[in-house]
Amino acid sequence: MLPVSTISHIEADIALAEQPHGKQPLDAETLVARAREIAPRLAERAQATELNRAPLDESIRELVDAGLMAILTPTRFGGHGLHLDTMARVVSILAAACPSTAWVASFYIGQAWRAALLPMEGQEELFRSRNYALGAGQAAPVAKVEIVPGGYRITGRTAWSSGIVHADWVIFGGLVYPPGGPPEARTFTIPRDQVEMIDTWHVTGMKGTGSHDVAVHDVFVPAHRSLSLADLLAGVAPGAAIHADQPLYALPLMPALFVEPLPVFVGALRGATDIFLSQVRARHNTNTGEAVSAKSSARMRLGRVLAQTRLAEQMLDAYVADLLTPGAPDRLRPLEARAAAKMNAVLIIELAADTMRLIMQGVGANGYREANPLQRYARDLEILRLHAFLDSDTASESLGTLAFGATPNDPLL
Repeated sequence: MLPVSTISHIEADIALAEQPHGKQPLDAETLVARAREIAPRLAERAQATELNRAPLDESIRELVDAGLMAILTPTRFGGHGLHLDTMARVVSILAAACPSTAWVASFYIGQAWRAALLPMEGQEELFRSRNYALGAGQAAPVAKVEIVPGGYRITGRTAWSSGIVHADWVIFGGLVYPPGGPPEARTFTIPRDQVEMIDTWHVTGMKGTGSHDVAVHDVFVPAHRSLSLADLLAGVAPGAAIHADQPLYALPLMPALFVEPLPVFVGALRGATDIFLSQVRARHNTNTGEAVSAKSSARMRLGRVLAQTRLAEQMLDAYVADLLTPGAPDRLRPLEARAAAKMNAVLIIELAADTMRLIMQGVGANGYREANPLQRYARDLEILRLHAFLDSDTASESLGTLAFGATPNDPLL
């Protein structure tokens, strides 16, 4: 792959295989097995992925060819028509091997779900030639928007566009000012070839995500590729009615969207825990030659790490299972339910990040050698924990505010 510093879109170079509609969907166990087969190769490429500052072409190609990008694509568009539990299992496996690649893969898998929320004309456009849509971007309303016949014209720049290097669609957010009405936050899905990528991704963690800035300059977006953020948050976007037989598409945005980052945290922690266990078993005291595993303090720390990692996995399973229960979309629609779900997600994230710190305290200075993969997991989880979308103060304040009978000031709830 070309270094991302060349700032060129290289879709032609990666030659992603088109998958025509009508292909037989795969079941969850087959997809999970394929993820397990790919994971060791992602681990081998993890350091190269960091140096590249974006997932490697061969990694993205493998994920696409394995059918993983179509997990959430409706079967009418040739997808597997599965739910968030399969996505979470697959992403956790990938994250145990390479958190950066898994982060991007999670957004790509989730893009099929977001695409299926559009009006039918938009869905047909995104799934016209293949059963997945590689998407980057965010919903923060940073773009300048003008209402024009048939849609909108937008101009703006936004940061943190994870996955932009291999994306074929980019989502921007902006405020629309209808004549005589209040401003409305909306999302806009734009073809990658109409978007400028700006080389800004120079960071200390999650280095392989290619999360550069992106910009658009007076781009026309038809109405069928735009969604009301309020409708998304409430779970009443057009796709909810189009796919009325599949509750996945009626879920409120935020509880469902958290299933994209959560398995990255939990999977990365599992990968780090397994490495930590193997390193502790092999480690000896430099001065005495005594096996570190013989020390009670090392055993206590390891026991805590193992227990907390398993607890994070159980919490993730419970979070996802809650989204799959009958009536989940209606139950999660009230603001109180959405705030509680967000707080639950943040607590899983905090547990994973805190356990990673415990691992690094126990592995010693050798854990920070560049050749030791643990330092990469530590850097990755630390920077992910600081993501504004995952802020624990905002989540806890919102839940507490609702408990006092007031309305929280959180636009993404």
